[in-house]
Amino acid sequence: MVDMALYAPTLRKYDIDNRVKSVLDALTHAGVWMDDEQVDRLSVIRCEKTPGGRVLIEIKEITE
Repeated sequence: MVDMALYAPTLRKYDIDNRVKSVLDALTHAGVWMDDEQVDRLSVIRCEKTPGGRVLIEIKEITE
């Protein structure tokens, strides 16, 4: 399970689905997992503008 909080650097409009793909691909490239197809549950929230922008990620194993 991946929880993702997106903090944009500006008030400019953006589609969160485009950001999600980029972040998941970056995590794959960094070796966090073999492939993002392993993600079975995804939660994304758009947060307030933050200077410089940031993305907070929490990854949990699903045990149910």
